[in-house]
Amino acid sequence: MKLSVFRYPSHRSTLRGWVDELRIYIVATFDQHLSPDAAALGKALILGERRDFSPTFADRLRLTGLSHVFALSGMNVGFLLAIIWGISGLLCIPRVARLILLLPAVLIYMELGRAAPSLVRASLMAGFFVLANLLYRRNDVLNVVAGAALIELLWRPLDLLDAGFLLSYLAVIGILGGYGFIRELIVERIGQRRSAWIRGTVNLAAATTGAQIGTLPMVAFLFHRVPLLGAIGNLIAVPGFAVLLLWSVLLLVAESLVPSLTDTVAASMNALSFILATCVELFSVLPLASVTAPAFSPWLLALLYGAIGWLVIGTAQRRWRWIAGGALLTGALIVWAGFLGNREQSPEVSFISVGHGDAILLADRDHSILIDSGPSFGDWTAADRILSFLSERGIRGLDAMILTHADNDHMGGAADILNRIPVTEVFSNSDSSDTQTFVLTRMAARTHGVPWKTLSAGDRLIWSREISLTTLSPDGEIVDEMNESNRRSLVFKLECGGATALLTADIDSLTEKDLLPWGAVLDADLLKVAHHGSKSSSSGSFLNAVSPKLSIISSSATNRFHHPDSSVIARLHDIGSTVYSTATSGSLRFISRKGRWECAEAPARRLARQWKLGNDEAL
Repeated sequence: MKLSVFRYPSHRSTLRGWVDELRIYIVATFDQHLSPDAAALGKALILGERRDFSPTFADRLRLTGLSHVFALSGMNVGFLLAIIWGISGLLCIPRVARLILLLPAVLIYMELGRAAPSLVRASLMAGFFVLANLLYRRNDVLNVVAGAALIELLWRPLDLLDAGFLLSYLAVIGILGGYGFIRELIVERIGQRRSAWIRGTVNLAAATTGAQIGTLPMVAFLFHRVPLLGAIGNLIAVPGFAVLLLWSVLLLVAESLVPSLTDTVAASMNALSFILATCVELFSVLPLASVTAPAFSPWLLALLYGAIGWLVIGTAQRRWRWIAGGALLTGALIVWAGFLGNREQSPEVSFISVGHGDAILLADRDHSILIDSGPSFGDWTAADRILSFLSERGIRGLDAMILTHADNDHMGGAADILNRIPVTEVFSNSDSSDTQTFVLTRMAARTHGVPWKTLSAGDRLIWSREISLTTLSPDGEIVDEMNESNRRSLVFKLECGGATALLTADIDSLTEKDLLPWGAVLDADLLKVAHHGSKSSSSGSFLNAVSPKLSIISSSATNRFHHPDSSVIARLHDIGSTVYSTATSGSLRFISRKGRWECAEAPARRLARQWKLGNDEAL
C-alpha cells in the first residue's frame, strides 16, 4: 500500500501514539522508495536504527572505525534544530519564542529515536543547550554531557550495557578532550590555511581522530578488532553520510509535500548510498585496515581508559612527566592485554536465537563449527542473525557447517552463509530433498567448492583436544526404514573441554528408544531438547538416561505448534534439570570450565532478571 502525505492520526491522542505513526511513515517511505541498503542507511541516520544493516556492512563499519558516525547522532539533532531555527527566523519569530519552539522538537525527536541510546543522548544534550540559552547561562560542555548521562541512566538504567550508549558518550568525550590539541598539532605541521575546504578537512580530521581515540579501547573490548588504515575512510565517508542525512530529510519532505519529486530524490539517494557503501568496502579491504585485538577483562578496560585520560590531560597541559607516565602505562596495559588475551580461551557452545529453528555454534580459540542454520521465510533467512552473532565474536569463517536434516527450520540460512563467509566443509545425514532450501544449499556448496560429506552412527569428528563430536544416529544400515526426516536427524554427543552435551535435533520418542542401547554414552551435562520441546519427544526413559543438569529449548515465543509442550517442561523439572529457552532468554552461551558448563548470561539479561524488569526492557 502506497503511503503519501503524512496525516495526524485520529485514533491516537498521546504523544507516543503520534510519534509511532510518524515512525511508521518514515520506515514505510524508505522501504517503499529506496534500495534495501539505502533504506537501512536512511533509518540508521534518521531513527538511529542499525538492525537492518547486513552483517557484512556492519563489520566493514567496525573495520573502518565508522561505527561512531551512527553512535554520535548529534549531526541528526543539530540538523533538525538548524532547520527549525532557520524557518522560524524567516518567519520573524522572536528569539525566546524560537528557543521555546526547539524544546518540544527535541522531545519529539528523542521519542522518535527512543530505541537508540545514542540518539537519546544527543537529544538530551541539545535540550540542555537550549535551556541554557533560554536562562542566559553559560554552556559547559562537560556538564552537559554529565547531565545527559545522569538523566538517561535514571530513566533507562540498562542503557549502560548498550554498546551504542557507551560508544556515543566515549566518542563525545574523545572529541571534547582531543579536538583542540589534535587540531593545533595539525595546524602546526601544515600552517594556517585560508582555504575553507582545507580548514574543514583539518577540523573533520581532528574531530574524527578524537572520536576514534575515545572509542578505540571500547571497540577493541566489544568487537576484538580495531581500525588502523581503514580509519582514513572517515575523511570521505563522514561528509558523505552528512549529505545522505540531508537527502533522507528531503525524501521525507518530498513524499509529504511534493510526491512528484519523490522518485528523483530516491534515485539520487540510492546512488549516493551505493557510492558510500563502495567507499567503505574499499577502505575495509586495505592491508592493515584493522588489526585483531585480544579479549581482555572489564578491569583492564577501565585501567586502559584511566591511562589514556592521564595521557590526554598531560598532553593538554604540556606536562611531559604526565605524558611520559601516561604513555608508558598505556603501552604496558596494551602489552598485558595482548599477553592475557593470548592465554588459551575456554571452549563454548552457543544456542543462537533464530526464531523457531536451531542454530548451534561450537567454538574455541582456533575453531568454529555451526550445527544447523535456522529457518527461512520468503526473502528472510536466519543467516542475518547468525552472521551478526559470529561477527560480534570476531568469527569470519567456519571450519564446518553441520546440517542435521533437510527441514527448513534447520537449514534455511545455510545457502546464505555459504555465499557470504568461507566454510571449509559441510556435513549432513544421507538424506536429500527436492525443496528449494535444500537445492539452493547444495548449489551454494558446489559453487564455492565446499566438500559435502555424509555422517552416520559411529562417526567421530575431532577438531581439537577440546572439541569433538560423536555421531549416535542415524544408523546408516536402517536410515532408509525411517519414514520421517525428523527421525533421520543427526544426533551428537559433544565433548567440550571436559563438559558434555547431547544434541538431539528433531528426533522423536521412537528414535530416542533406538538410542537407549548406547547406555552410559547418553549421559550428558547439557541436553539440547529434541524437536523444540514437542510432546512427541523427550520421553521419560530417554531423559532419565541422559540425566542433564541443563536443558536448552530452541524455539520462538509464538509458534503454530505451541512448542514447547508443558508436559515436556514438567518431565525436565522432574529430573531436576534447569531449563533455558531462546524464546525467553535470546541467544544462550555456555562456557566449559573445569569440566562443567557455566552460563555466560548477558549483563543486561542478568540485571533485568535481578531487577524484575520486562523482557523488552532487557533488550
